[in-house]
Amino acid sequence: MKIEHIAFNVADPVAIAAWYGQHLGLTIARHIPVPTQTHFLADDDGRTVLEIYGNPACELPDYFAMNPLQLHLAFVSESRWRTAPG
Repeated sequence: MKIEHIAFNVADPVAIAAWYGQHLGLTIARHIPVPTQTHFLADDDGRTVLEIYGNPACELPDYFAMNPLQLHLAFVSESRWRTAPG
């Protein structure tokens, strides 16, 4: 079994999807514009997908007020920083 995707209901899915693409290099695997502007964003190998959508009929979580230990999303990337010896 593998995780296929995780979904987040957000206020502005178009802007959030663009941010993940611009800053983290996720690519849009699928976009369903109506009714919820759903974006499926794929990682480098396309096996894990992040779903970003906006459903005003559901309560929008207050992500900023949440403790990061309650809910967070973690990525693995190649580090551009080098650790100083010693």
